[in-house]
Amino acid sequence: MDERSYDAVAARVRRFYSLAAEARWEDLAEILTEDFFIEEAASLPYPGVFRGVEGHQRLMKALVETWDDIDFSLDGVAVGENHATSLLTMTATARRTGRRMAVKICEVLRLSGERIASVTPYYYDTAAVAEAASGPAA
Repeated sequence: MDERSYDAVAARVRRFYSLAAEARWEDLAEILTEDFFIEEAASLPYPGVFRGVEGHQRLMKALVETWDDIDFSLDGVAVGENHATSLLTMTATARRTGRRMAVKICEVLRLSGERIASVTPYYYDTAAVAEAASGPAA
């Protein structure tokens, strides 16, 4: 992959996160495939497969119902021919327990042409996330 292609894919990935953070769903739909999905681990408080822009919205709603004062920082992006990998840090306070935490997340984005086809997040410590979000109320 040449440098120009690499930069274009990295810019697309950054735009994906920016549009989602700004809740610009119509614009987001333009860079996703028709069969786009995000698959969250079964051990998280918001497990499952979220399909399309509507699924992404449901996932964001589940995050907001679970966490308060959420902040995502995009720490890095690496790209290949059909995939991109992003490193994120999510800092948030669990609504149920009041615990504040920062968790590292690696997301693998599958690319299809000029669009993003799927996102698979890998949390550094899903057990800590589940415990913070679901443990005894503060």
